[in-house]
Amino acid sequence: TETTKSENKICSVFFHFPCGFSLILRGSSSIIYTEACMSIFQRIFDGIHASREGSSAIKMFIKIREGFILNKVMSLHDAVAKYVENGDTLAIGGFTTNRKPYATVSEILRQGQKDFIVYAGPGGGEVDMLIGEGRVAAYINCYTANSGYTNVSRRFRAAIEQGKLTYEDYSQDVLMLMLHASSLGLPFLPVRLMQGSGLMKFWGISEEKRKTMPKIEDLKCAEIENPMVPGQKVVAVPVPKIDTAIIHVQQASPDGTCIICGDEFHDIDIAIAARKTIVTCEEIVSDEFIRRDPTKTRIFGECVQAVVKAPYGAWPSQCYAYYDDDDAGLKEYDKASKYQDAEDAVKQLEKAAAKAAKALEKAPEDEKLKLAAEKRRRIEQGVICPKCHRRRVRAGDTLCGQCRHLEDLPRCRECGRRTSRPVDGLCGRCRQLLSGKART
Repeated sequence: TETTKSENKICSVFFHFPCGFSLILRGSSSIIYTEACMSIFQRIFDGIHASREGSSAIKMFIKIREGFILNKVMSLHDAVAKYVENGDTLAIGGFTTNRKPYATVSEILRQGQKDFIVYAGPGGGEVDMLIGEGRVAAYINCYTANSGYTNVSRRFRAAIEQGKLTYEDYSQDVLMLMLHASSLGLPFLPVRLMQGSGLMKFWGISEEKRKTMPKIEDLKCAEIENPMVPGQKVVAVPVPKIDTAIIHVQQASPDGTCIICGDEFHDIDIAIAARKTIVTCEEIVSDEFIRRDPTKTRIFGECVQAVVKAPYGAWPSQCYAYYDDDDAGLKEYDKASKYQDAEDAVKQLEKAAAKAAKALEKAPEDEKLKLAAEKRRRIEQGVICPKCHRRRVRAGDTLCGQCRHLEDLPRCRECGRRTSRPVDGLCGRCRQLLSGKART
């Protein structure tokens, strides 16, 4: 099969079958003409379906029909390599600890793309990792935290306090409306929100700096007169032009049609607005499954460029109807994200030790302060591992044996987590999910 596409999206397809029959098709809609061709072939082979040639031709056509043009399934590595570019305006789906596309973000970190302008709605640990690795050139946001585990994500907060992150703050309602306006293709968005607040007065990105960033609008906001109500003032805010959206859903078909269970957040808006959309899903379902209940469909396939089967692709956040957030995993991330690296850990622990010792001087009878001061002193001296805060460290090492062992373990090629016994590059849980034993 040879397929060519011109700029006006007209496709020419040549089929040749073992029985000697050939057919050339042209059309602007792959769905329409593949369905029409099925009907044509059924009529053509109606008189010869019992013969070996006719049977093999029909089987070949069915195989072609199932994978023809509509199949957008690819590996996570290929999807990120093809559709995520340096300097992209990146929009991330999900909400703090709900359906966050951790698998895709981890793959971006592995491949090295950088200099993103990020819109994340209410962000979580996935944005925190991008910021911690220095991949974010500018961040437009309203709230970033793993809710219930950190009030403010630690790498995000450290980058703000150290002046390393270009950051702009909007209220959550305005930011979500901005993403919705992007899906509608509006030039700007008039709102009455934020009026009278410091969000209008204080800009994270100055007007001068904005002019040096071509993908950031020149103004954060501007008060204008409502043309419909003379004398009334409204706030005009910019509408983002999104290059790439990354989203995690429960189910998707090969053509990119997505089912989202539970809250949708801003995922539909960014899928429509973005030039390129990568969807990871818990499971890939057939078109027939999608058609059983069209009311569940949330994202239209034409909005999606890549579909990736990634079981537990939102871990450690939750994915409604599949798994809850991983309490231990999020606590471990909170602990690990306190420090940028080993050197930063030593500096921070020294400060904490000094603070605990000073507090103990004021209340020498306080048992909790005694324990805290002793623990910090032992960490500072390299006696206790700075990562797990539990096990002893041998002389000359920076981590305990267990933490060193975990650092050396290979990662699962599907979920990205470390595994002690990989088989074909997969952890036990992903092997079960891919074989269909874990969930039907």
